[in-house]
Amino acid sequence: MTEEFDDYFRTVKTPQGWEFQVRQIDWENTYEPMSKWSVFRRWRTAPDEARQNKARSAAFRQPRYFQTCVLCNELNANGHMISDRICMSSAEHKLGYVF
Repeated sequence: MTEEFDDYFRTVKTPQGWEFQVRQIDWENTYEPMSKWSVFRRWRTAPDEARQNKARSAAFRQPRYFQTCVLCNELNANGHMISDRICMSSAEHKLGYVF
């Protein structure tokens, strides 16, 4: 996937090993997004780049993290979708929503 999603993933060392985490976006109100990190994979040993890339690819296929907009056909983080089918950008530009 493209570099535009790089800030949605991180690998963190913990006392139990290593965690691959995915950033999720939530909106406390209409103008203030909040981020939280969700553990997607755990490893006992430090993951190499191939393992991290495999986890990243698997995360992209998880609807709880990412969805493809049916109007623009772009992959989006769930926090940027107004439903499981339409992204905020398409809602604004194609459907007249105001955020």
